[in-house]
Formats: sequence, structure tokens, C-alpha cells
Amino acid sequence: ATALIKTMNSILPKKMQEMNPNIRFKHEKDIELFNYVNPMLYHVADDMAIWCEENKLPFVITATVTTKEEDRKLNRISDSHNEKRAIDVSIRGWNKLQMGLFEGHFCEVYKHIASISKSDGIARMVALHGEGDNLHFHIALHSKYKVVESKK
Repeated sequence: ATALIKTMNSILPKKMQEMNPNIRFKHEKDIELFNYVNPMLYHVADDMAIWCEENKLPFVITATVTTKEEDRKLNRISDSHNEKRAIDVSIRGWNKLQMGLFEGHFCEVYKHIASISKSDGIARMVALHGEGDNLHFHIALHSKYKVVESKK
């Protein structure tokens, strides 16, 4: 894992959160963990944060990389967080129109690298997940973009 982290950090000119101050995090641990997701996801998040800034909306990442044990505790169906190819984004302060515009725009722009829904087979970069206070956007790359640790 250490070799993977060093490799990933060496290919990035800066940590993502230093590149775009509009990307905020709900949890302190996710600031560091965000540096280990697939680098394509950095660029997607940067694009989304710019869109949110232009539309006067907050962009707050609420989850990044998880362990299999954390996924089990949360009853997650997908391994996308564990595979370092997904983030969750808060929709607190957003209305339904803003959510629809965001989802439609980014599903179209990134459909070529988006995760495929297990329920209907459609490529979606953005999916509304959860319920009540836990409602959020799940942003995920296709499974072929999972980060695999090298076995040396």
C-alpha cells in the first residue's frame, strides 16, 4: 500500500484540495484519503466544484476511500469506495432543480468513464443515494478504473 501511495502522489503535481479551494470535506480523514482515489476522479471533482461555484452551491465531499469492513457496516452494495473510484457529495442546501441539473450535466459529460448501474445497466457518473438526512450524490468511475495495489 505504501508503494502505491508514493506512486500516486508522485504523478500528481499537488494534492487536489490545494488545487481547488472550493472542494471541501465533511470529515478531516477524507482530506488525506482523497489523495488516494483514482486521479481521474480528482479531475471530475474539480470540474464539479467549479460548476457548483458558478451555480453558488456548496461542494462538500462526505466520503472517499473505505475499507471492506466499513462498507459492511454501512451495508454498501458496491465496492466503488473500497476500490478508490468513488466519492460521496452532500446535497445539503440544494433544491431539486439544482440536483437534477447537476446530475444530468455530469452524467452526460462523463458517461464514457462512469460506473454502470447494477439495477438497470445504465452508465451514471452521478447517482442520488440514501434517504432523509443521509441523501447524497454518489460519484463513481467505471469499475475498470479501480485502483489496484501492486503485489511486489
